[in-house]
Amino acid sequence: TINAYLHECSPFGIAHLELYAADPSRIDIRTADWVSAHMAPSHLSMFLERDNRDNRWFSIVRNPLERLISQVNFALDTIARGPDNFALFDQNSIPFILDAGSVDFTNPISVITLLLKRNADLESVMGRHLLFVSSWQADYVPTDRELRDHIGRYAFIAHEETRDQLLAAFGFCEPPENINARFNVSSYHFDPKIFQHPMVKPYVDRLLEQDYRIYDMVREMFPGPATNIAMRPSYPVATAENFSEENYRAANPDVRDAVEKGVISSAREHFEHHGRGEGRRILAAG
Repeated sequence: TINAYLHECSPFGIAHLELYAADPSRIDIRTADWVSAHMAPSHLSMFLERDNRDNRWFSIVRNPLERLISQVNFALDTIARGPDNFALFDQNSIPFILDAGSVDFTNPISVITLLLKRNADLESVMGRHLLFVSSWQADYVPTDRELRDHIGRYAFIAHEETRDQLLAAFGFCEPPENINARFNVSSYHFDPKIFQHPMVKPYVDRLLEQDYRIYDMVREMFPGPATNIAMRPSYPVATAENFSEENYRAANPDVRDAVEKGVISSAREHFEHHGRGEGRRILAAG
């Protein structure tokens, strides 16, 4: 949903930046208007070190227990989709997926065994993926002031009560009406209540202790939507009033190429015959 919205606002973005993590030199983000990734800020910084622009950070969090259940359920989803799907994951992720697939989720002891064995995969996930820590240590326990400093670097962090406001908070453009926000639509492969079983709950609580601290502080610091600040650049829908030959080409590389190759005489020609009806966008003036 987020990537589809951002691409509607600006076609010059890069989604799933984590796919380039093994070799950041393969991608240059200096001309990108936005990037999105499932990765920690410290890892994302590898891509930003050559970019001297000011960057605004956004994220979304959810209840730590629901996130843990979702993480385990995603592993079972991966197995259900078949072995070919494993090629999409790095080798460090595969052992957790396989271990989750061997659990009897009707047996509390079996679930506890997974929590203990895969502790490193399940503990402080929110902290590892949200905080600006160069090298995460398992025993790192930030003070409240440190947490506020980390969280305060974000322009906006959405949670369950504000997630529908995340798209507007980016400040690119109004969320298109045809974008249908979808969050966590997978069905469960087990009864989630097993993680609240009296035998399992103490282990879960220890795993999620630090993430609940972070989650509660996010909800305190971002109770409502962020103040929108227009991002560079904005791509409104092209109209007769805002049309510019240069800016229309900048927003539509296929039109620029067609003009340069002599397929069409001008960007104006494309706009009048095709672009207006297609709802093509234009680089905002200034």
